[in-house]
Amino acid sequence: MDSKAAFWRRHLAAWRDSGQSQAAYCRQQDVSLPCFGYWRGKLGAVPSAKALLPIVVSQVSTPM
Repeated sequence: MDSKAAFWRRHLAAWRDSGQSQAAYCRQQDVSLPCFGYWRGKLGAVPSAKALLPIVVSQVSTPM
């Protein structure tokens, strides 16, 4: 199992660095998207915080 886990750790790190969606990365690397998702969950990898953008509301309009 260690070799499988190491394989997927490398892919998870490469995916995070790529900036691609999971589906696009898996297509490009010819790896199974369901397996990728399984190992992502098993190894605790999460998308990077840079993918999250704050939403700022500067003005609220009210109907007349």
